[in-house]
Amino acid sequence: MGFSTHKTMALVGAVAVVAGLGLTTPAYAAPPPSRPAPLAKSLLTTHDVPHGYVPGEAGNIRRMLGAALAAHRPGADPCAAGRPAPRPAPAAGRSAIAVFLHPEKGTVLAEALADTGEETAADLVAAAGTMLAKCPVVTTADGRLEIEPSRWNPPLGDESITLGLRFGWDEPASRPALRGRMALVAYRNLVLIVGLIGIGEPDERDLKRVVRAAVRKLVLTSGISVKERT
Repeated sequence: MGFSTHKTMALVGAVAVVAGLGLTTPAYAAPPPSRPAPLAKSLLTTHDVPHGYVPGEAGNIRRMLGAALAAHRPGADPCAAGRPAPRPAPAAGRSAIAVFLHPEKGTVLAEALADTGEETAADLVAAAGTMLAKCPVVTTADGRLEIEPSRWNPPLGDESITLGLRFGWDEPASRPALRGRMALVAYRNLVLIVGLIGIGEPDERDLKRVVRAAVRKLVLTSGISVKERT
C-alpha cells in the first residue's frame, strides 16, 4: 500500500483537533528548510519503533504543529465555537517531529514534541479530556472527527490521556475513512503527542510500545530526574 500526502496530513490534523488546538487543514505553503533542533535527541528513531516502520517525511507537519500551538489558549473552552487570534509560533528549535510509515499495515506513526511551558503542556492534555467528555464529534475543514475513549489509558509523565479516533472525509468516495489512536503526555514544560492512523484499526500493541518508548526516551534525555517530580 502506498502513502499519500493527505493521509499524513489527516493524522496531524486529527491530533491537533483532539488536543483542542482548533487546527484545520487547508492548503499549506512549503515549510522552511529543516535544521537540527535541541529536542530532536528525544525523538523516536527506527531503533525504538516496531519492526516494519520506516522513516517518513515530516514536511508540512512541522508547520501545522507550529500553527496549532500558536492558536492554543490555556484555560479556554476547547468546545467553544470560533477560533482565537493567533499568537507568534514557538521559536525555531522548540519543537521536533518524527514520522514513520508501515507499508504493509498501511499505518502512519507520528511523534511531536514541543516546549510549550508547564501550563500549556498540562492544559493540552486537559483540553483533550474535555473534548472527549463534552464534544467528541468535531467538524473540520476536511470532514468529521470522532473522539473515543481508549481501553489503554495508563498514567504517563505528569499528565496524560490516550484516545481513539475516527475520521471521515467530506468526499468518502475519493478518500477512505481513517482510524487512529493517540496519546498526549505533559512532562514538565514539554508536551508529547504520539499518533498512529491508517485505513484499518491501528495495532494497540504498536501504540503501547511506541508511547512507552517515547516517554522513556523523553524522561531519560530531558535532564529532569524522576525523583525531582512532585
